[in-house]
Amino acid sequence: MIGIGKGSTQCVNRGAALIYVITVSFIASIVISLMVSRYLYQCYSIRNEFRAIQNSYTAESGIKLALHKLKEKNFLWRTGTLNNDIPIIERPFWGKDDRVRISVVDYFGYLKIECEALSLPKKSASVIIAGQIPESLRYNLMLASEKPFVLDPESKIVGRIKLNQSPQYRGGAINAILETEPGLRLPEPIVGSFKNSIIYLKNLLSSPGRFSIELFSPQVFSPENQLPQNMVFVNDAVLIENKSSCALWSTGGITLAATAMVQISGYTSLNGVIIAAVGPINVLGDVRISNSILYSESAIKITGQATISGVFIAPNIEISQSSRLVEPALLYAGPPFSRGVIMVASEEPIQCSILNLCTGNLIIKEPAEVMGFIYSRAPVSLEGRFRGFLYCQGFYEPSSDTTNTNILLGTIEPPDYDCSIPIIFSEIKKFRPLLWTD
Repeated sequence: MIGIGKGSTQCVNRGAALIYVITVSFIASIVISLMVSRYLYQCYSIRNEFRAIQNSYTAESGIKLALHKLKEKNFLWRTGTLNNDIPIIERPFWGKDDRVRISVVDYFGYLKIECEALSLPKKSASVIIAGQIPESLRYNLMLASEKPFVLDPESKIVGRIKLNQSPQYRGGAINAILETEPGLRLPEPIVGSFKNSIIYLKNLLSSPGRFSIELFSPQVFSPENQLPQNMVFVNDAVLIENKSSCALWSTGGITLAATAMVQISGYTSLNGVIIAAVGPINVLGDVRISNSILYSESAIKITGQATISGVFIAPNIEISQSSRLVEPALLYAGPPFSRGVIMVASEEPIQCSILNLCTGNLIIKEPAEVMGFIYSRAPVSLEGRFRGFLYCQGFYEPSSDTTNTNILLGTIEPPDYDCSIPIIFSEIKKFRPLLWTD
């Protein structure tokens, strides 16, 4: 009996030892599996991260390749328009199979380049670019007028100017390099970028079916009733307002079309929006708008203490009170509009490009101070101070009608910095990024 007991005990011990060995082996195998899995995951993550970095570099290389094509081969090269784009596929690296999809389209006076690496994980990059004034066109004043250029006693020009006939002095001062070229004509702007972009905006206003949301009554959007993060078509008027300076409300990435008036007021902050309206667009108060597109088929009026950047297209544009425009900013009145009136009467400094390619007039009222680039086929009334590059066909006095008397009342000086301009001249070979996104 005692022998049998000892044998049973030994069997139990052996069984327990076997279970222990199996358990330890199982735990060890799990630990080893976890370590191997972690190692493989780390290797995969490192390889995937490396590939993501490589694909980001491929996308950025696509942008460099597109810029090379524009500068070295064909200034007018595009892959399509905002309405109809057919991107190309290129291999940016010699001897490697990395491919990138490249899109180059006109974008409201600028160029938009979008590139996507086609290998997984897909990475993309996009940039909106402006031009830099070529040396051959770097004149602080280029004037081609039927009448002689007359300087008022309070007027002054500094820098470099080019006229088609000798100026007449009435006490004003020219402290500049003066070139006279009989038969001078202003460089012809290329306005296809604006035409294609305006066609896109007009299509938005006439195609509510393209929008994800369509509304049929006047709309008020605020921190309590926020704009949908989407494409919104409103068959009526729109008010976008933030009444409280304490309510930090910012919205962006939205396309809004309205068949009537749009008002943006209060402490509203918008970034990267597209707003198109049949009626006027009024911006007033302490509004902040950046990197946005505002298009009206009637008028755009910016007042109050607004701070704005972006592209503003309308046949009638007014900037007044203490509103500020900061780069990149562009005011455009041109085809398909037949008449354009642009007035800058703000008490704060303005940094922008201004294009008036219509009949009408362009007014810079005292004490306005504008820095940037101006091209105007309409007569210019310059009472204030302009620092930059101004191309026009004549000046007029505000006390008269818009008859081209060609009398300069204000001041023209070089800018404090090398300002960017819309891509409107074929001579442009240098570009400047305005907005880069990955």
